[in-house]
Amino acid sequence: MLRTLCLTLLSLSLACSAHSSSNPTQPTPASGPVSKEELARVRQRAEYIQASERASIRATDLLLERKDLDTSKLQRFLTVPREGFWYALFGHFTEEETFVPAYAYRAPLSEPEQMESVTVESLPGDFSPAARAAKKAVEVTAKIHQRGQVNPVVLEEADELTLYVMQGSHVAGVTILGGDFRFRFSQDGRTILEQTPLHQGLISVDVRVRHDEYAGAMHTHVLFPGPLETELAMLMLFPEMQVLYVGDPRTGFVYQLLPDGTIETLSLDEFEKRQRPPGPPPHPESTQL
Repeated sequence: MLRTLCLTLLSLSLACSAHSSSNPTQPTPASGPVSKEELARVRQRAEYIQASERASIRATDLLLERKDLDTSKLQRFLTVPREGFWYALFGHFTEEETFVPAYAYRAPLSEPEQMESVTVESLPGDFSPAARAAKKAVEVTAKIHQRGQVNPVVLEEADELTLYVMQGSHVAGVTILGGDFRFRFSQDGRTILEQTPLHQGLISVDVRVRHDEYAGAMHTHVLFPGPLETELAMLMLFPEMQVLYVGDPRTGFVYQLLPDGTIETLSLDEFEKRQRPPGPPPHPESTQL
C-alpha cells in the first residue's frame, strides 16, 4: 500500500499481524513461494477492492455536489455490487439497526465510476446486514487508530460478509499507508467472526512526490509470506507508485507488484539485481510492514 516513490528500501517499522496487535507471535516462514492459486486470489480481491473504492469515490463526489443535501440523514455509507451494478448508499440506522438509505447511486460493474443518482425506492432489497457490518468494522478501526477517515469495502459472500477497512485522507494527493483491517462477519452483519489487522502502523505518504530514478520499495512482511490484497489494490488505485516489492525474505522469495495487477515471484537474487542502487546493497530485512 505504499504511496511514495523512493530510491532504496524504506524503513517503515510497520509490523503485520495475523490476529491481534498485542504480542503477535512470529511463525516459522513457509518453505517455497506462495502458490499461484493464492496469488490469483490476492489479485481477484485487489481488483474488487479497487473497483469498490472507485465507485465509492465517484458517488461521494456526486453526493457533495447535491443542492438538496441534508447531512442530518447521513451516518454511514457503503458500496455493494448487486444485480449487475455497484450501489453506493448513504443513510442512517433506526434503533433496531435497520439501515435506511437517504441517497443512492449506481454504476455498471464494469464501469464503477459511471455513477448516477437513483431513487431509494428502486433499490434491490435490504442492505442492512452489509451496512451493519460496515458500521461495526469502521468503529473498531477508528477506535484502534484514532482516525475517523476510513473507507469500508464490503464483500457479500454465500454465508458471511467480508469487510476491508482502509485508511482515508482529507488531502488530495496524500494517502495513508497501513492501518488496514480484514473482517469476517456473520451473514446478518451483527457478529464479528474474525478480525485481522493487516498493517498496524500508519504513515502519511504524498503520491505527488516523483523521482527521476525510481528503484521501487520493499516491504518486509513479518507474518504474511506473500502480498496482501490491500497492498495491490492501493498500487492499482495509485499507479504513480510504479512498482512495489513485498514479502518475507526469510522464505527466499519476494513478490513484485505492478499497477496493472501483475504479481511476479522473484528469488532474492533476482530481486537484488532489479533493486540494487549505487553503493552498498541494502539489507533485505531493513523494512518491516
